[in-house]
Amino acid sequence: MAGHDLPPDWSWREIREECNPKEVYFEKLVASRQLQNDPGGGRKTLGYEAAKRYRGIFSKCREDIQILERRSEHVIAHGSFLPWPQANQAR
Repeated sequence: MAGHDLPPDWSWREIREECNPKEVYFEKLVASRQLQNDPGGGRKTLGYEAAKRYRGIFSKCREDIQILERRSEHVIAHGSFLPWPQANQAR
């Protein structure tokens, strides 16, 4: 969701703090775009769109992106996935 223009009454901080962001926000975003019947329930379309705004995502979710990058580097170097908690500890 960080790669999308969100409704003005949505707070990015509240989204990040929400325990169930998929149910509370993502599904509403999918419905507002009428993507419920798209592949992956809208994830494919929204994912492609968000990927075009990588810098915006990085500015909003820097720590998450850095963990994802560490995990990707591990796959390239070792041919196996580094679990999220382990990548998070590697800071």
